[in-house]
Amino acid sequence: MKKVEFSNTDEIKYNYSLKRLQYRKKAGNVSKYYRLDLRSENIDDDLNVISELLYRNEPFVVFGKCTNLYVTERGYDGVFIEIVERRINGIAFDEQNETFTVKADCFLKNFVLHAASLGYDFTTFYGILGLVGSAVCGNSGNNSIEIGKYVELIRVYDIEKREYKNLIPHEFIDFFKVRNSYINEQNKDKTRYIIMECVLKANYIGKQECESRISEKCDERYETDKESDRCGGTAGSFWAASNLPKEYLNQGKKVRDLIEESGIVTANFNGARYVTKKWFLTTAEETRDSDVAELLSYTIKKLKSRYNFEPQNEVVILDYDGKIDAKEFIKRYKI
Repeated sequence: MKKVEFSNTDEIKYNYSLKRLQYRKKAGNVSKYYRLDLRSENIDDDLNVISELLYRNEPFVVFGKCTNLYVTERGYDGVFIEIVERRINGIAFDEQNETFTVKADCFLKNFVLHAASLGYDFTTFYGILGLVGSAVCGNSGNNSIEIGKYVELIRVYDIEKREYKNLIPHEFIDFFKVRNSYINEQNKDKTRYIIMECVLKANYIGKQECESRISEKCDERYETDKESDRCGGTAGSFWAASNLPKEYLNQGKKVRDLIEESGIVTANFNGARYVTKKWFLTTAEETRDSDVAELLSYTIKKLKSRYNFEPQNEVVILDYDGKIDAKEFIKRYKI
């Protein structure tokens, strides 16, 4: 069988350690690592390579910078593709329609700042790390406001059909759900879509009001970021809010509130614990996957016993054979 190879050979790494990516404090190696540049002149060639991987049923995953990802110590036995991030450019403003066309590789924070400089209010997303494409795929949000509300069109590359297409969210039933999207669901087992760019629209509130709201967000994030840095990084907000029983959602509560109320925040399994006001998962240098499995198992049992519901992981767990959920992780690693 003919070997397929990415265009930029300098970006191809073999048996590559993911520690430097800070998806968690430590992680195993991936068989092959490649940084995919969505703006490369060879992007069509690279996308065709990814389609070929899918056609041959060869394992691969695609992630954007700062994705909430937990990689096990065994690493990933496949091709780990990371999208090259951009801090500037890639944003076009249509003054007549008051819409922004944003490249998927643009940092969300930079887009929010650019839109704010023109007086348009995406400020609720200022403190969210990662790329615009990742935020749209996961329907990221803050204070019960999610980015899907602002998305009018998503241009994607369909890996299976080897073609570009436009997805218009309002033409689908429930395209966006709480911290989830149609694209994310399609990519759950095998990556089907790569987001290339998005068209977003928000209200005009003026530059001064945008600056005031961003200042509030900075204050809001300060303590969380400070604690996260002190712990050497976190895997992010581990548990999804979408499956919380309505009785608690109606009270304005989230999973992290129940973690605090039930005393789970005091649990520490060899450095595996929850930190910051949002109770992100963190580990220590001595922490093993078996310790994290103990923490997750303890959390599920405690919430099931006290609140009669089982949380689902929002953070992506990547093991040697691909994405797994928290239950499978516990099954594999709990001693």
